[in-house]
Amino acid sequence: DRVLVASIMAGSVSDEEMRHWQTLTKAVQAEGVDAIELNYSCPHMDRVDMGSNVGKDAVLCSTTTQVVKVFSPQFSAEKCMLTGTVDEQVDQLLDKLEELL
Repeated sequence: DRVLVASIMAGSVSDEEMRHWQTLTKAVQAEGVDAIELNYSCPHMDRVDMGSNVGKDAVLCSTTTQVVKVFSPQFSAEKCMLTGTVDEQVDQLLDKLEELL
């Protein structure tokens, strides 16, 4: 009666690092997870291709998501949580919209 969620993160600038996403996806699925969180929100990464830096980059988000979907067909972007970064961007867009109205 519990849900097991695995949070995974890898780099995203090389083919080798993209394979890390695939390796992690297969490994956590083999352990029977119910859901996989692609960690696009960790603020402690000092590389531009990891953590919250990926969450700020639509291309990197899309690329890593597609790589995971190959090995996890049931993965749904609709089930993804929005990171604080995305929430902040939405708030900024709403503020700009209010200014225009």
